[in-house]
Amino acid sequence: MTAGRGVLVARLAAAVAALVGLVLLVVGATRGGSDGAGDQVSAGTTRLDGVVAVTTRPDVLAEGASRIRLGASARTSGSTVFVGVARADDVTAWVGDLARVDVLGAGEEGTLDIARTGTTTTAPDPAEADIWAASASGQGAARLDWMPAPGPWSAVVVAGPTPGGLERVDVGWVRPAGGSSAPAFVATGLVLLVAGAVALLVLRRRGGSPDDEFYDDFSGYDDADDTGDTDDTDDRDGTGTPGGPGAGGSTSTGPDPDATTTIPRVHGRRRAGTPPWARVVPLALALSLGATACSSGSSGGTATATGSATAAGTTSGASAVPSYPAVLVPQAENVLDKV
Repeated sequence: MTAGRGVLVARLAAAVAALVGLVLLVVGATRGGSDGAGDQVSAGTTRLDGVVAVTTRPDVLAEGASRIRLGASARTSGSTVFVGVARADDVTAWVGDLARVDVLGAGEEGTLDIARTGTTTTAPDPAEADIWAASASGQGAARLDWMPAPGPWSAVVVAGPTPGGLERVDVGWVRPAGGSSAPAFVATGLVLLVAGAVALLVLRRRGGSPDDEFYDDFSGYDDADDTGDTDDTDDRDGTGTPGGPGAGGSTSTGPDPDATTTIPRVHGRRRAGTPPWARVVPLALALSLGATACSSGSSGGTATATGSATAAGTTSGASAVPSYPAVLVPQAENVLDKV
């Protein structure tokens, strides 16, 4: 491979590096948006016949979540649904022996593990109690987001003073986002993009000797064939050069070793007669090959859903696995041979 072709291969490698860097930047930005939300697990129950209230055990609101979402819906749109969170001891004192469902935690397939307890069928008005650290109410449905705090806490859900008012209760745990891989993708992509761009600029500003060898090989042009085509006279000082009229009328029979060859050039370094596409086509073909190689990708993710249309559902997260351009050395050489 000539020096000119080596420079061209270096340019192709720099362009591919810049392309990979751009792809990694996009992937990193995408992963940064999806990782920041964290994972959510939600579960619900509709087995609420004959109960007045739903309560949660203290550990349900302290299972390593960054936020807990409590939602409930009533059987009728005119019923007032109340959702409140208070200290576990205060909740125990307020519910007393109410016929209720205790939420023990998340079960299988988006359901809640529950336990029934109590026999009292008339509930006091929760709005009149002053024990609530956070509460929400609404006609037909209500939702409350709770940020876990130190200490044991419990939640209470009520829909009217009599049994049968509640239709469904959901609990969602938003887990803290784990270590995101987005910074690594962004940093790697930025390094590759900058390195590729700088390499292209440096190679573009290099001297023309490697390119001259490449274009000599491309067009069959030989500098040695032009050594006799130069003007071997210089009358600027009026005396003439050896071999000219000023040297006693003698005529040189061979080329002057001190003469220099003048090679016509167009557009800076490109030799006259070289087609303009000679520089563009190899680079375009290689970039097309790299873009085709990174067009396929795979994605994966996990999701947990509750299956409820009236309460908070889960969110699903998907992370794109970047596809790296695979431009092999034989492929690059094949492109060069065809050009």
